[in-house]
Amino acid sequence: MKNLQTILFPHSYLPEISIKKIIPVFSTLTIFQPWFMDRPAFLDDLKSIQVLNPPDEFRPENDFRSLLSEYQDWIKRNQDKGYTESFKAHQKIDPTENTTWEIRQAIRRIGAHNSIPEKNHAAKWHLILHLAQEVENQRLEADRLLSDLKEKKSPLQGIIEDTNEVKSLFDDLPQFESEPIMGRNNLKQIIEAWFALFDGYLMGNELLITFNRYIMDYVIELDKDYRIENKAVYTPAIGFKFPDLSHHTFTDIAKINKEHNISGKISELKNMILDLGKRSASDFTELDELAKEVEASWPWDLSEKTLNIVLKYFSPIPGIKHLERGNILKLFYNKTIILMEDEFSYG
Repeated sequence: MKNLQTILFPHSYLPEISIKKIIPVFSTLTIFQPWFMDRPAFLDDLKSIQVLNPPDEFRPENDFRSLLSEYQDWIKRNQDKGYTESFKAHQKIDPTENTTWEIRQAIRRIGAHNSIPEKNHAAKWHLILHLAQEVENQRLEADRLLSDLKEKKSPLQGIIEDTNEVKSLFDDLPQFESEPIMGRNNLKQIIEAWFALFDGYLMGNELLITFNRYIMDYVIELDKDYRIENKAVYTPAIGFKFPDLSHHTFTDIAKINKEHNISGKISELKNMILDLGKRSASDFTELDELAKEVEASWPWDLSEKTLNIVLKYFSPIPGIKHLERGNILKLFYNKTIILMEDEFSYG
C-alpha cells in the first residue's frame, strides 16, 4: 500500500486538529504548498507527513515575495479591507467592504488574464492558491468561533431553579454551514492551479482528501452530468464513520493505531479502492458492506465525536478518449476524493 498516496486537496494548510483527524485513518499524508507559504511548526516532528513545494521550475521570481508581503501588510493594517486596496492598485478592482468577496473577485480576475505570458503562469497559479488559502483560513476561523460560542454555557446557569432546562445561548441555532470556498468558476481555477503546480508528483491513483464538501460536490456533479450525457454507468460514493481522535496527542494516536491495528483494518478497504476501476456499480455493495464491518471495529470508546468519511472513485468513461477542451474532470480519472467532516456536517 506504500504506492497509494494520501494527499491533502486542494488545501495548502489545515490546522493541527484537522490533521489529527486524518492520521488515525490513513497513517500518512502529503501536503502540497505553493512557494512562500510557511510550513506549520507542528509538522516538524511528524515523519508520517511530508510537505512539498512545486518543482523548482515553477518557483516564482523574487518579486513575487514582495507582492505577497504587500497583501499580508494590507490584511494586518486593514482588516476590514483585506486585499482590496492592494488589488485595486495592481488590477484596478474597485473596493467593497466584504473581504472574502474581494479575494474571490481577485482570483476570478487573475484567472481571466489569458494574455499573461507563459513564463508568468506559475506566478498566477501561486497567487490563486495563496488567495484561496486565505479564504479557507477565514472559513476555518468562522467555524471555530461559532463552535466555541455554541459550547459556552448560558449566563442563566445557576440563576434559575430548573437547571435541566437551561441551554446554551446557541443551542437552538441551526447547525452553522460555511459558504462555499469559492464559486464554480473559482473552484475550477483553484483545481487547475493545484494540478498545474503539483501534477508532476502524482502517480495516477491518489486518494485526495478534502475537508470541504463543496469540492466533493463540485466534482461529483461534473462527473454525474457527463455520464448522463454520454449514457455511461455512474458509480456511487461510499460512506463510513470513524471515531474522532483529534483530542489525543500525535504520540497517543500512534499508540492507538498500533494497539487496535487500525492501519491493518483499513488496508483491505484501500485495496478495494484501488480495484474500483474494474468493478461495476453493483459491485460497490461489497465495498459498502466491508466499510460497515470495519466501522464497527473502531476504538469508539476513545472518541468524543464522530467523523463522516465519504469516498468517491472517478473512473474513466469507456469508449470516450477525450473530454471537451477545458473540462477538468479528466484530472480526476483513476483518483478517489475523500471527504472528511464532523458527523453533523454532511447530509
